[in-house]
This record gives sequence, structure tokens and C-alpha cells, in this order.
Amino acid sequence: MNIGQRIINKRKELNLTQIALAKMIGISATALHKIEEGKTKNPKDILKISNILGVDPAWLQFGTSENEVTSIALSTDETESISKYRQLNDADKQFMFKCIKGLVNETYKKC
Repeated sequence: MNIGQRIINKRKELNLTQIALAKMIGISATALHKIEEGKTKNPKDILKISNILGVDPAWLQFGTSENEVTSIALSTDETESISKYRQLNDADKQFMFKCIKGLVNETYKKC
């Protein structure tokens, strides 16, 4: 499996389209398509891509990681929530974090 296949698999696992992921990375859908097809071997945005996909950059690029982490199975709702959260801007992410923290601590009043 190459970097493109790992990106495709993780993108689909997160229910992201090529267009949505490309927008999150800040590249064109065509550029992402070239990465996924293996035409771009060493994308310059590897750290950004790995951060958005929530994976180790070494795993994304080489299929291995010095710090292998046992993956935690997420439910469909959890995966969808994470995918949607990653599409928010920074201000909205902070707002959502405050809401979630309030719900967990039972101090939720109104988001």
C-alpha cells in the first residue's frame, strides 16, 4: 500500500470526499487526486494531511511509525462527528469544545 492508498482509505473511513479533504488541506482537488493516484510521491503538505486525517505522518508516508498506536474503534457517529468537527474554523471548534466540556461537566447552560 502506498501513500495515496492510505490517504484514500483514511479519507473514506472519515466519510470525506476528495473535494472536502482538498479544501481542508488547502490544495486543489486535482492536486489531491494526483497524490491519491501516486503521481505525486512526496507531497509537501504531508504534515497537514496527516493532522487532518488524524494519523502519524510516518505511517501516512511510509506505512510504519516509530510510535505505533493501537487504533481505537470509533462508532459511525463518532467518526462522523470528528469529520464534521475538522471542517469547522478555529472559532467554531473552540465554541464546540466549550459546549462539549459543559455537557460532560454538567455545567451546560446554552451553547
